[in-house]
Amino acid sequence: MFVAHQLQAQLRYQEKIDSLLELLPAQKEDTNKAAILILLNRAHFFSRSDKGIPYGKQALSLSTKLKWTLGMAKANEILGRSYFKLRTDYPRALSCYLASLELNKQLNNKNKIAETAANIGIIYMEQSNYAMSLKYFDKSLVLFMALADTNGMTKNLSNIGIVHELQGADSTALDLFMNSLQMSRQIGDGHGIAKSAGHIGGIYTRQKNYKQAINYFAYALAAAEDEHAIRLRIFNLCNIGSLFLGIATDTQFAFETAGKIRMPATANGNLHAFQYHDKASLIRGSIVYFEMALKLAKKLNEPKRIQQCYEGLSRAYKAQGNYKKALEFSDLYRTIYDTVFSKENKQKVARMQIQFETKLKDEKIAEQNAEIAYSNNTSAILAICTGLFLALTIIVLINRKKVLALNKTVNEQKANLEELNGVKDTMMSVISHDLRTPVATLTTFTHLLDGKDLTTEELKNYTSSLKNSLDNTADLMNNLLNWALTHVKGYNPVMEEFDLTENIKPTIESLRDAAEKKQLSIVNNIPTQTMVYADINMTQLLARNLLSNAIKFTSPGGAITLSAQAIPGAVEFSMTDTGIGISEDSVATFNDNNSELAIDSTRGTLNEKGTGLGLMLCKVFAKQMGGRISLQSELGKGSIFTVSFAPPPSKTI
Repeated sequence: MFVAHQLQAQLRYQEKIDSLLELLPAQKEDTNKAAILILLNRAHFFSRSDKGIPYGKQALSLSTKLKWTLGMAKANEILGRSYFKLRTDYPRALSCYLASLELNKQLNNKNKIAETAANIGIIYMEQSNYAMSLKYFDKSLVLFMALADTNGMTKNLSNIGIVHELQGADSTALDLFMNSLQMSRQIGDGHGIAKSAGHIGGIYTRQKNYKQAINYFAYALAAAEDEHAIRLRIFNLCNIGSLFLGIATDTQFAFETAGKIRMPATANGNLHAFQYHDKASLIRGSIVYFEMALKLAKKLNEPKRIQQCYEGLSRAYKAQGNYKKALEFSDLYRTIYDTVFSKENKQKVARMQIQFETKLKDEKIAEQNAEIAYSNNTSAILAICTGLFLALTIIVLINRKKVLALNKTVNEQKANLEELNGVKDTMMSVISHDLRTPVATLTTFTHLLDGKDLTTEELKNYTSSLKNSLDNTADLMNNLLNWALTHVKGYNPVMEEFDLTENIKPTIESLRDAAEKKQLSIVNNIPTQTMVYADINMTQLLARNLLSNAIKFTSPGGAITLSAQAIPGAVEFSMTDTGIGISEDSVATFNDNNSELAIDSTRGTLNEKGTGLGLMLCKVFAKQMGGRISLQSELGKGSIFTVSFAPPPSKTI
């Protein structure tokens, strides 16, 4: 039924989009055209928000040009909704909503002011800025109360309740949800009933009032039948799954005295009237509800909800003693967590960038105001003290010279700070992102050990997986610390003459086991007595990272070849593999001498994980030793990394 509703809705919206597109070419550059562009953005909102954003931007530009305040307010509102729905650009959504709020204040449109304030509160809530969130929810609630708008009041009470629930104030949140639920019943708002009842059930679950929790979850599911309430349906299905799992693992809950735990059927009959009598049946029920939620979440392509379902299923299967399934869903959870975390991280970086740019603008304005004040004072003095004109002129010139010198120093310090800030951001990004996975793996492994039912074969497999994860983490930490050392402490290479062949042999031997496991051949064609002038430690780290990278991205049965040759003014060392290759964009990024960005990391041929930091470190080392590294690659045909070293000072090449 859900799919049928979705298809019918898509057809309706597409018909509306087609009719609006037919009208658009005949319109002049006036408010009618702007209105149609706004409608196009709104029509796309319910199908593909990203496709509608360009129309909203055109509408905003045209409305601004025409000085049409209502059009600007509407365009900003629908753009804010579109950016928010995509969950990828909260700062831009917030900017649009704030602009819409100010424009609606000019129009004295109190209903829109209240709606927009509520939307701003939701964005702040998503960003965990609870103080600002409550500020805008309270403002919206007061306006809706003045307008006697029960629907608006209900939604705000529910949202305020969620903020208090997120802050751990369950008692206050429960009162707010109860009031919101009562008002939703009065106006027959199924969406509001499902939302409030679901949160009430969640609070009762935490309070271990299981009977009340079941009743409210059943009520919430029955109310969430509308096609636009699917997300609430997923939310409540996950809540029921967690509820049953909580009861099953509650050691203080007595099944023999509690009687039957019954889950009523929903209004449309899609769910059976489940009855549970013991721990095993409760765990089975938990799995059923998480699987139903997962099915809907996948249809909606909701990463956070899919992640929640995977996490719940992993916990349920672990409680059931099915450790294989528990680990499988734990791996799926971690995979999608990486994706969600990456998006959220980009949003945080975008917010930080906006704050940084705003601060720079404020400082620039303050600097300009100071210059204006200084200029005015100087003019007054010159007007009064004409006899000191020459002396003041000299003073001004001297001060000007000092200001220019100071500005130069400030700009240099700013550049250095930005570089160090970039180092810090990269380090924090890698530490917070890539170290989470091995820690999560270790946590999962210890939980599985706690089950005490692992077979010898399962223990062997899990131990091998854990070892690989920790080995990768050790490599990551070494690269990260070496890279930070070159930037933060200004490490200077110790240049000396040495034999490249003998220097690289230990590196090859240390990685030979990893190559043999993938049935890869390593061919060392570097001529003996290939003398170079470089830092020995840096060269070994560089060679190790290149060889490790080649092993990771070469399919079993492939080959890796090391070679070197003397050319005029340099000695070139090459690492050639028959691996999967690298995209053109990544090759261009790597070969850009002015860039120290890590190229996008992908999984190896046996699903090995990397960060791209090792290759970035190779680039930094080569540059610090007075050489350079270049990359030739084609997808599916392998890669060639070439490092140029300086020849020994005593040699003429």
